[in-house]
Amino acid sequence: MAGLAAERGLEPVVEERQAEVKDFITECNRTLPLYKRISAVEFTAEPLPRNALGKLLRKEGRNLDAAKIKQL
Repeated sequence: MAGLAAERGLEPVVEERQAEVKDFITECNRTLPLYKRISAVEFTAEPLPRNALGKLLRKEGRNLDAAKIKQL
């Protein structure tokens, strides 16, 4: 219950943080060459899949992206 209350209370902060990240990316893209510019950013409330040692499971992350593309 406490986790849900904390998440609900942080929604405006999360939106503010997303706007801050988007502004940062815009600034970076102004100085980067075309082939290095960031073209897409995805924000999610779900944590990235990790193994027992805390390393990212890249293959499972790709599967998540493929599942989203199939739904579109």
